[in-house]
Amino acid sequence: MDGLGVDQGNWFNDTHKKSKNVACIQCNNRVWNSVLEFFSWLDGGRYKEKKTICVMVMWSVWQARNNLLWNKVKETSKQVVNRATKILHHWQAVQKAPMVSVLNNDFEGGATTWETPNEGCLKINVDAACFNSTPRTGRAVVVRDHRGGWITAVTNTRMEKLDPVVAEAWALLEALSWIKDCYRGRIVVEVDCLQIVKLLKTEIHPISTLCCFLFDCVSILETLDNVKVRFVYRSANRVACHMARATNSMPGRRDWSDDPPCFISDVLLADLN
Repeated sequence: MDGLGVDQGNWFNDTHKKSKNVACIQCNNRVWNSVLEFFSWLDGGRYKEKKTICVMVMWSVWQARNNLLWNKVKETSKQVVNRATKILHHWQAVQKAPMVSVLNNDFEGGATTWETPNEGCLKINVDAACFNSTPRTGRAVVVRDHRGGWITAVTNTRMEKLDPVVAEAWALLEALSWIKDCYRGRIVVEVDCLQIVKLLKTEIHPISTLCCFLFDCVSILETLDNVKVRFVYRSANRVACHMARATNSMPGRRDWSDDPPCFISDVLLADLN
């Protein structure tokens, strides 16, 4: 891979056909003749960056193995390495986010139950759902007033299976875009993905799908003076969660402007008790 010196075609070279007892692991023209020798190198102090990506690729190979075994989906070596580097980048970005500032100012939160917003303020709950049965990602945006009354909701699907954190960022971006086009006034947006809230407080460069979504989120937030994004626990985001999951059986975009769908009635009532 560019910049890391990784040959996407030579991470793992299984020579099982030549010998049932010999496995060769190859990277950057270096060959280890046994797993023990490989892990001894891995445990050493040099080449930290390459070893980090190496471990991530090993994890990604295992994911590819499971995907082939359980979903009958065969991945290329490029897909395996790209997934490893993408997840590593996301993880490193989250680790660099300033945890202390997460719950301050516009990004406060951490509620465990749904709470009505202040009078004259709307609350928008956002969630995403990733499905194993189909290559699809769903999202839901639910709007309620200061009494907990139903205003509207929008569900939509994307014909692509996104990583969970990326899906949450996509859902938030869609919600903010919708707010910019349709609403004015004070609005509280709640999401149950702490990583997203943390990353919104960092300097974001659009170098990955996740960062592109978040970069656009920040750009929209800079134009919305009265919109706050808060982290809440999943127990405080159950209506959006239920609606996002329901998109698996109702693909495409749907608006629920008049009445809420019947399958979330119990959850709506529970939020008010």
